[in-house]
Amino acid sequence: MIKYELILAIIAGILFGIAAILTKLALVPTQGFSIFSLQDWKLFIFSWPFVGLAIFGILAVVFLWWGFSRGRAIIIISIFIGFSAMVSVTGGVLLFGESLSVIKAFGIIAITLGAIFLQKI
Repeated sequence: MIKYELILAIIAGILFGIAAILTKLALVPTQGFSIFSLQDWKLFIFSWPFVGLAIFGILAVVFLWWGFSRGRAIIIISIFIGFSAMVSVTGGVLLFGESLSVIKAFGIIAITLGAIFLQKI
């Protein structure tokens, strides 16, 4: 039987991964974001990806909090990290042409599978 903690952690991880992708999308127009540049902040805050990352980030925290209220932190955090890494890395490869080595892919898969196996304990 799948417990709520697993489902909530997966949802939170996916939402946070999407928020990470939207962060990158929001920063692309700045071409090297500088925290001291007012123009970079304007481009960042008034872009549609920024609104999306705020929404997905808040939803990720809500589902993560909900998961904590229903289950064990060690399981929830492990699954959350694995799924957020999978989504953000997949987005980086597919949307931004970033490279992914076999060892990095194996590491992400191992973390995610380990977290799922932890759920069985």
